[in-house]
Amino acid sequence: MHLSRIRIENFRNFKLLDVELAGNIVVGGENRVGKTNLLYALRLIFDPTVNGGAKPGHAPEQKSATVAHA
Repeated sequence: MHLSRIRIENFRNFKLLDVELAGNIVVGGENRVGKTNLLYALRLIFDPTVNGGAKPGHAPEQKSATVAHA
């Protein structure tokens, strides 16, 4: 599978992330900038065993996404 774009809106620390992709992608950055949240957002879409990962005492996050394939 080839992803051509990732768009995340109102998910954890992302108000809006909209990135067009090409070739191989490396995710890097300082601590606490959202690297794990980005990977978790993708996992929510592609892994049917993930149920929203609500933390105890929190409501499950809505699972909705648009994935663009080339």
